[in-house]
Amino acid sequence: MRPTIPLLILGALSCTSSQTEPQTPGPTTYRSYRTWDATAVNSTLVEQTFGELHTLRGHTQLHDGTWLMEQATLDGRGRLLRAEIDRGGPCAAHPTHIVVDAQRGKVELDTAGIHTQWSVPTDLPWVPVGLLAAETSGHDVATPVAMTIALRSAKNVRATRLVDVQHLTSATIMSDQMLVNDTEPTVVLGDDYAEVDGELPVRVHIAAFDRDLDAHDPDLTAAWARLRCKSTGEGTAL
Repeated sequence: MRPTIPLLILGALSCTSSQTEPQTPGPTTYRSYRTWDATAVNSTLVEQTFGELHTLRGHTQLHDGTWLMEQATLDGRGRLLRAEIDRGGPCAAHPTHIVVDAQRGKVELDTAGIHTQWSVPTDLPWVPVGLLAAETSGHDVATPVAMTIALRSAKNVRATRLVDVQHLTSATIMSDQMLVNDTEPTVVLGDDYAEVDGELPVRVHIAAFDRDLDAHDPDLTAAWARLRCKSTGEGTAL
C-alpha cells in the first residue's frame, strides 16, 4: 500500500512553493527630464512592475551638485508601501539616508551619524515631501518620482497624508487639493506642479528655479501633442 500524504500538508507545500517563486518582472518604462538650459535640474524616472507591485527609481541632480536617489514601491492601487532615499552633495561628507515605511508607520533618517525615527499614522495613503531643497532659497523641489507617488496615491481616495521628512511632521490633505481636474489631472505638491499623461509626468514646474522640467523621450511625441491641445483648449478632429 502506498503511503498517503494528508491533503492539508499538500496544500501547505503548494502555498509555500508559490510564495517562494520570484515575481516575473514586467515591462520597464524610462523617462529622462531636464530644464531648457539643461543645467538647473536633471532627473530620471524608471518604473518596473513585479506582479501587482510597481517599483519607481529616480535620480535627480541640481545645478549646485546636490543629488537625490529614490526607490519607492507601490501596490496595485498606487498606494506607497515603502521608499528609500539617499541625498547628498559636493560638500556632504556623509549622504543622508531616509526610509519611509508606510506599512509599519515609521520614518527613519540617518545623517552624519545621527539616527532619527518617528511614527506616522497609516490611516491614509502617504505622500512624502521635503526630500530635496534648493540651496539658494530653501524651497522644496518635487521630483518626477514624488509627483508620480502623489498622482497615484490621491486617485480614488478623498484624502492623503503628506509626510514632511524635513520638518518631521505629517498632515492630512484632501485629494482635490493635490489633483486638479480628475480626467487629466495636474498634480500639485507645494509650489510645484506637474502635467501628466497617463500615469507619469511629462512636465514638472519647479518653482524654486522658475523652470519647467520636461521629459525628453522619443516615444512621448503623442503625449506632448495631447499636452499642447490641453494647454490651448483645442480639440483634435477625427
